[in-house]
Amino acid sequence: MTGEGFVFHPHTQTYSQVVHIANDGTSPIAEPLWLALDSLSANATLFNADGTTAVLAPLGSPYVSVPVGGDRHPCVHTEVKTVHLEFLDPSGDPITYATRVLDVTLAP
Repeated sequence: MTGEGFVFHPHTQTYSQVVHIANDGTSPIAEPLWLALDSLSANATLFNADGTTAVLAPLGSPYVSVPVGGDRHPCVHTEVKTVHLEFLDPSGDPITYATRVLDVTLAP
């Protein structure tokens, strides 16, 4: 997984980040797929969260759904999914988190 830098949007006072999830395996990515942000810094809120983890620990981590389909990166022939994250951070302090990719049928 790789993440691009944070971009501040002054008109909405939000930050955005693009994250790429690569499938290194030979099988297609299963769906549904979720990206959980564990240990999100206290100064930030994931604005476009689809929910918070209530089944898989650690509980209370915000998550977003990951679009799945047949897109492949043209240079490396790897299936890559792109996720757009939007954050509220009134303090302007650095946003930190750890990621977890979940492939569970029910929302995590």
